[in-house]
Amino acid sequence: MVKKPVHVTMIVLFAVMLSSTIFAQNTPEEFSTYMDHYILEKMTGNHIPGSVLVYIKDGRIFYKKGYGFADIESKTPVTSDKTVFRIGSVSKLFVGTAVMKLVEQGRLDLNQDINSYLKAFKVPTNNKRPVTLKHLLTHTAGFDDLVLNRSTLNKEDRMEFGQYLRQHIPDIFIESGEVTSYSNFGVNLAAFIVEEVSGTQFHRYVKENVLNPLLMKNSSYMPLPGLMKNKATPYLYKNGKYHVFPHDYMHDYASGALLSTGSDIANFMLMHLNKGQFNGKQILIKSTIDMMHRQQFTNYPSFPGMAISFIEGKINGKHVLWHNGWHAGFQTLLLIIPDYKSGFFVSFNSDDDAHGAHFHLDEAIRDRIMNKYYPGENKPYEKKSNETVITIPDSIEGWYRNNRFTRTKFTKLAVFLADSKVSILGDDTILYKKKKYNRINNLLFEPEDKKDQLAFEISENGIVKHMFLKSKPVKTWDRVPFYESSVFHLTLLGISGAFFLAAMILTPIIVYRKSKAGDKSNLYHIRLWKLKGAIASLNIVSMLVIAWVLLASAHISFKWEIPLLLNLILMIQPIIFVLWMILTGSTIVYWKQRQKQLWEIIFISFFIFACLLYFYFVVYWNLTGFGI
Repeated sequence: MVKKPVHVTMIVLFAVMLSSTIFAQNTPEEFSTYMDHYILEKMTGNHIPGSVLVYIKDGRIFYKKGYGFADIESKTPVTSDKTVFRIGSVSKLFVGTAVMKLVEQGRLDLNQDINSYLKAFKVPTNNKRPVTLKHLLTHTAGFDDLVLNRSTLNKEDRMEFGQYLRQHIPDIFIESGEVTSYSNFGVNLAAFIVEEVSGTQFHRYVKENVLNPLLMKNSSYMPLPGLMKNKATPYLYKNGKYHVFPHDYMHDYASGALLSTGSDIANFMLMHLNKGQFNGKQILIKSTIDMMHRQQFTNYPSFPGMAISFIEGKINGKHVLWHNGWHAGFQTLLLIIPDYKSGFFVSFNSDDDAHGAHFHLDEAIRDRIMNKYYPGENKPYEKKSNETVITIPDSIEGWYRNNRFTRTKFTKLAVFLADSKVSILGDDTILYKKKKYNRINNLLFEPEDKKDQLAFEISENGIVKHMFLKSKPVKTWDRVPFYESSVFHLTLLGISGAFFLAAMILTPIIVYRKSKAGDKSNLYHIRLWKLKGAIASLNIVSMLVIAWVLLASAHISFKWEIPLLLNLILMIQPIIFVLWMILTGSTIVYWKQRQKQLWEIIFISFFIFACLLYFYFVVYWNLTGFGI
C-alpha cells in the first residue's frame, strides 16, 4: 500500500474544510443566523416596527423574510409575500424599465429631444443642447427641484398626471448633460412620455407590460383596496411615541408611489439579473438590459455615475447598481450585483423626526451583506504617467452647496445651514467636513482611510465651480460666493435679530417714560418707537415661527400641505416691508427736528439698516409670501 505524502493529505484536508465552510456560508440557515439578530437589534435600537429583506443569489431567490410588525396596534406581522410597502424612489427603476421597453420597440429614442414626443405641452429651454430621455433618466436635465404640493390627502383632489406636470414645469438652471442634479420631475416627465407615445396611462402601461409579465400581483401605482388592506402602516417616531402618517395621493406618482411586496420586487430583480428573462419569458432583450446597466453619465471620469435609472457604484471592487427610496414613514433600498446575479431588497415602515440614525440602516445592512459574502477591495486610483501636475487652485477653498434645491420657493430654506466648507491646508492637502484629504491627482483628493474620494471641476477661466464625491454619484455640489453662503446669512440674522430684540426691550420703557412726561412734543417720537417696536416684534415672531415650522415639518417636506401658520407668516412679510418704509420716512422727518438725542439717532439708524439686512435674507430665501 502506497502512502500519500503528508503535505498532500494536509492540502486535501484543507480543501475539504474550506469547501465545507463555503457550503455552510451559502445556506439560507447560515444567512438567517448572520442577518436576523443584527436586523432585529437595529430595528429595536432605531424604533423601526417592521421590515422586509429579500436576498437573491446566483439568479434565484435565496432568502426572504419579514421582521417585526406591519401594524403595531393590531400586531400584524410583516411577511415578504403579503405585506405591502411604499417603495418611494425605487419606483424610478420601473419608469426606466417602461421607457426601455419602448426604446427596444423603436418607439422612443434616448437621444431625441423630449419635446418631439410631448403633445400636451412643451418644456421651454434656453439650453444649447435639447433635453433628452437620457438626461431625464440620468438626472442630468438640469431641472430646479420641486417639493411643494406634490400630493394630497384627499383622493378626489388628486390631479391628472399630465395636467399636474403641465402646471408645474420647473426652470432649467444649468445646461443639460453637464452635471447631475436629482430630479423627480425629470423622471415623471419620462413616465408621461411613455403615456403620450403608448396612448395608455402610465400606471396601466406598467401594469400590463412590466408588473403582470413579472407576476407582481401585489404591486401597483394605484392604492387598490386589496393592496391597502395589506399595506404596512407608516410611522413617525417622535418624542418617544409612534405617530401614524396618513396615506397621501401623489399627483406626480410615477417617480415614487409604487406599492409592492418583497416577493414581488424579487421578481423584478430576477428579470434584471437574468438578462431580461423571467419565468421563461423575455421581458426585455439582453441588449436592452446591458444598456440599462451600463454607465451613461458620470460627473468625474474615475467615479461611478448613472446608468439608466440605476445609480452606479463600486463596493469591495464589485460593480453594483442600486436605488434607494424614501416616502413619509418608509425607507427602501434595492441593490443588484449583475456580475454575480445577486442582490437584495430591504424596506422599513418607520421614519424618525429628522432622518437620523436609521435613515442609514439600509446602508448598514448593505455593508453587512457585501462585506461577508462579496469581500474585496476597491481598485486604487492609478495615476497616468503623462498627467501634468498643476498647483491647487485657490478657488477650491470656499463654500459648497448641493445643487438639488428649490430656487424659486420658500423651501429653498431647506439648504440653509447645509453648506460645506473646503479649506486648503497645504500644497497637497485640503480639509472637508473636519477630515483631511490628500491629493492623488490634480483635482482628485482622498482621505487617509481611503473610504471615499473628492473631485473638483474648474471652468474655462480656471475657477472651481463644482465638487463631486465618489460615494454620491447622483449629487453635485456647486461652489457658492461668500455672500450666498449660509454662514453669511446666519451672520445677517444674528445682527438683525440683536437689534430687533433690543428694540422690543427698549420700546415699552421709552414709550412709558415719554408718556409719563406728558410733553405733547413727544407724541411723534412715541409713535416712532411704537412703530419700531411693532416691526421688531413681527420680525422676531417671523424668525421663530419659520424656524419652528420648518423643523417640525421636515419629515413631510410640505408634499401635501403648507401649515397655515407658516402661510400667514410668509404673507405678512410684504406688510412688514411697508411698515419699514414708513419708519424710514418718519425717521428722516425726526432727524430734522431740533429736539432729539444722539443715541436714539444712532440706534434707529442701525435698526433701519438691520431691517434692510433681514429683508435681504427674506428675499434671498423666497420668504416674501410670493414663493408659496
